[in-house]
Amino acid sequence: MLLREDIESGPPRWEEGFRAWRVTRYDDVRLVLSDERFTREVRRAAAVRAERGLPPLPDRRVGRGATLLDCDPPRHAELRRSVNFGFVPRRVERVRPWIERAADDLYADLRARGEAELSGEFATPLAAAGMCRLVGLPAEDLDRFAPWVREVHEADPTPEGGRRVVAAIEAMDGYIEHVIDERRHREQEQDLLGAMITATDEGTGLDEDDLVGMVRSILVGGYESTAALMTTGMLRLLTEPGLFTRLRANPERLPAFVEDLLRADPPFPRVQERYPLLDVEVGGVLIPRGEPVVADLAAANRDPAAGERNHLAFGPGIHHCLGAALARMEARVALQVLLRTLPRPEPASPFQDLARTPGILAGPSALPVRFGP
Repeated sequence: MLLREDIESGPPRWEEGFRAWRVTRYDDVRLVLSDERFTREVRRAAAVRAERGLPPLPDRRVGRGATLLDCDPPRHAELRRSVNFGFVPRRVERVRPWIERAADDLYADLRARGEAELSGEFATPLAAAGMCRLVGLPAEDLDRFAPWVREVHEADPTPEGGRRVVAAIEAMDGYIEHVIDERRHREQEQDLLGAMITATDEGTGLDEDDLVGMVRSILVGGYESTAALMTTGMLRLLTEPGLFTRLRANPERLPAFVEDLLRADPPFPRVQERYPLLDVEVGGVLIPRGEPVVADLAAANRDPAAGERNHLAFGPGIHHCLGAALARMEARVALQVLLRTLPRPEPASPFQDLARTPGILAGPSALPVRFGP
């Protein structure tokens, strides 16, 4: 609903802008993201394309190890098992008090200034701090790793953009190797990273390359999307008539509001291409094997045929986002802090002047506000 492209759901169609088939209906998106006839592995897709005489695909495999974003089952299941325990709701709830204190302190400092940019100065550092606390990464390194993460999310699809992504990923891998080495020289803490390092060293977990790759994938996917969700929610609270007052008076409705945000404005409106290994009929349209397919989560969530079924913001089935519980909790905490503010902060720029985040994330790139006395 906010600062995003409005796409009507309909049959799959080829779009030159994406150089891919675009799938927008709820059931079609679930099929593409869940059916094993579709692959996310460029290697497998490349073999099928070569059989058809189609042009080769750019190899997205950059950096050390494998990640959940570029693997199919059964490899995907192996990688997910190595980190899944770190993101279960009970572990997420253990860090909630710490995140609530961090949110209160951060917001109080901004409010004392009289004005702030809530995306870059509140949502991003809060989401990053929560992710780092849960995983075991040093939150004080945000200024170091944030530019690399941003490069991955915002790079344009050109050869130069690709080179920048490669450089960012290589820099992240070097940083992660350094963090892991430092952790090995002290007693392991009871966090996800400590458990992963111990399992690797004992020969029961991932090998060294996959350890680095999985930590990198958590870093890349672990906080900017949550910050985008927070920022979109704060923008709605400050611009939608009566919403701030209603939620302040009825805080028990906040979880439902966060789900509405995820349905209407998912942080990742579209997901990485899938490739059919066979000719597959999707929504009455035959998609030839080897051709890229883009699943539009935002359009699928707004498909009238979806009804009351769960939204797809975090993906379906085995590809359901690892950090879903953390993202929901952090978004609720951030919005609760804002709702306690009286008088309500006011946007410092007209809604119409706010720029959309470049790249693959949705939402405003900045949210400047002024605080009342």
